[in-house]
Amino acid sequence: MVNAWRIKTHTKHTLLWMCVLLFIATACHKKNAPTLSKKEMADLLVDMHMLEAFRDNTIDTSLNLHDNKVMIGLYADVFKKHDITPDNFNKDLEYYSKKPEQLNAIYDIVITKLKDIREKTPEPDQQKEKDSIKKADSLRMRDSIQQRLLKKPLELKHRQNIQKAR
Repeated sequence: MVNAWRIKTHTKHTLLWMCVLLFIATACHKKNAPTLSKKEMADLLVDMHMLEAFRDNTIDTSLNLHDNKVMIGLYADVFKKHDITPDNFNKDLEYYSKKPEQLNAIYDIVITKLKDIREKTPEPDQQKEKDSIKKADSLRMRDSIQQRLLKKPLELKHRQNIQKAR
């Protein structure tokens, strides 16, 4: 009987330790889970890449986009928009970096969204061309209206002169 009691006690202790280890492992796993879901991380990365593209393609020096303090402020705005701190972003990026298949899936979403944005945005030269065509059309329209307005009084004078001559 003593042996049976020892076995039961040993089993209980083993079971208790396994439960404690399982609890600790589960608690640690939840602690390491990312703050942002894959979709949320992709949305944030899209905004960050758009900000960097804007900085790299902006000629206007008055914006000071190559000043680190200005960029830090703009990044802070992106983090605020996505309701995350820079530290949590870095932790999430580290988490997804350790899981390449998940990071690849996130960047597939990012690339798709950036391509969609590029397709919807006209190239600067195309936009300039469209603007210049609109301007030329409006100038032609204005000139046409001015010519019509100037021509009518001349036509009226010509008609009056013909009638007087008769």
